[in-house]
Amino acid sequence: METELRLADQLHLVVPGSDLREGLNRVLDAHMGALLVLGDGQEILEMASGGFHIDAIMTPQRLSELAKMDGAIILDRQAKRISWANVHLLPDSSAPTSETGTRHRTAERVARCSDVLVVAVSEEMGSITLYFGDEKRMLQSTEAIGTRSNRLVQTLERQFGRIKVMEHEILRETDRSVFGEKVLILIQNIQVSYRVAKEVADLLTELGPSGRLLSLELDDLTRNLLSARKEAAESYYGLSRSESPQEFLEILDNIDATELLDISVLAGVLDIKTGGVDLQEKSGFK
Repeated sequence: METELRLADQLHLVVPGSDLREGLNRVLDAHMGALLVLGDGQEILEMASGGFHIDAIMTPQRLSELAKMDGAIILDRQAKRISWANVHLLPDSSAPTSETGTRHRTAERVARCSDVLVVAVSEEMGSITLYFGDEKRMLQSTEAIGTRSNRLVQTLERQFGRIKVMEHEILRETDRSVFGEKVLILIQNIQVSYRVAKEVADLLTELGPSGRLLSLELDDLTRNLLSARKEAAESYYGLSRSESPQEFLEILDNIDATELLDISVLAGVLDIKTGGVDLQEKSGFK
């Protein structure tokens, strides 16, 4: 089943201020657990046993009351209506799971055997975990996300200022023996910052509308980083084994974090020479 990026598409259902998130918070505040399935189609009903049909509008109060029972709660895909409650779910037991608790094992297996979002609330851990296909995500508190995202955006702003300084220094560089190293450091800083920006954007999806102002600030930074990436690729792809700026960017995007953070490994992956003669011959700089 193809689930790439699909879990992120479901986060709007559980952002702070939504009825579903309020209901989940009520469950947590009452020190209870819960298992929710956001999909009431045939594929889910075939896994269900027992329980009772409700077909009522979902409200935070109803959700927290129904969570007092042991069974799963089945809602429609948009979490607007509660279809079933106190349901025993029987997903394929051969579906792989890395979870240990019964509720979370069931949640992961249901998600792997269907195309619906499954939510597990743990009374022991005080946590909310989402499952969709092969993806899993534990929700963070609004305060934790806001604090971390704010700090990371401020760090990115400072880092982008350093990147602009690096760009100017490279343009003035006349020592060919250090030119390749400076280009590598510039590329490394741009790519690391770009990846951090994407991670922050992913974090902010959990905040929904309450993170709008920070998202706008991050959007500006991301556009600047993308522009810097494009300019670096167009200016320096000739130093590497890349045949084009686009290929250069593709190589950068496929480099794992360990390779990216080690400048010597990065030089090898990009095949950029840091020695004067080889670099000068390959780059064509005079």
